[in-house]
Amino acid sequence: MLAKIGYVLKIFIAVLLLPFNKVRLKNKKIILIGGHEGKLFADNSKVLYNYLLKKHSKEYEIYWIINSNSSDMAEIDRYIIRGSIKNYSYYLLATGIFFSHSASDVAPVIHNYKKTSGISFCLSHGILGLKKLKKAKNMKKGMADRADLFASVSKFERNIKINDWSLDEKAVKVTGYPRFDDLINKKQEIDVENIILYMPTWREWYSDLSLDSFKKTDYYKEVMELLSNEDLHRLLEKKDFQLHVYVHFYFHRYVSA
Repeated sequence: MLAKIGYVLKIFIAVLLLPFNKVRLKNKKIILIGGHEGKLFADNSKVLYNYLLKKHSKEYEIYWIINSNSSDMAEIDRYIIRGSIKNYSYYLLATGIFFSHSASDVAPVIHNYKKTSGISFCLSHGILGLKKLKKAKNMKKGMADRADLFASVSKFERNIKINDWSLDEKAVKVTGYPRFDDLINKKQEIDVENIILYMPTWREWYSDLSLDSFKKTDYYKEVMELLSNEDLHRLLEKKDFQLHVYVHFYFHRYVSA
């Protein structure tokens, strides 16, 4: 609650400064990029940020939006503290904003009431498959009014966003995800290790469970059943492969426990 009050106060100041900033920033093309509510420098947003900074820094002022207590801050060349007066001032006048989860990634609280003056693009952060879907009206309320464009990796995923999330079909584009462009080029000569990376997704309705309750979920049981499968172990040993497991960020607390 106190954090939201602080955000509202800074939004109020940014609005008061808006006429001055319109003059001060009138010749600047500002792009704000963020993800994971400012906690991480990762995912599709990170790849796009690095690309734009490398290729288009002369045309645009490009900033990553990051929380003041994020340990990832040292990795970022140009950033603005999330929820600061500067953050809101730039958000109101931005040419474009890009985010992986919601517009809150780049401008908390204000995104519920006012869109940026430029284009807003939801890059997304994971591929939709057979994941449990929220009610379409809730998705529309939570997303459609806060972005102009939405990325998809396939027609299948696009159809989910249109048919199940009730997003405007003109707004949902099959573009692939920025992080795909950051994968290793198969034509490069590299040393390839015999490693399989397993990254199970998460389920938001499990994130607040106690450790004991989490261990009783089908999610936990099925992942552990796979990892303890003797046939899998024998195959890995026969083929001389290692299986590396990376647990989703929001489930790290269960690993540490």
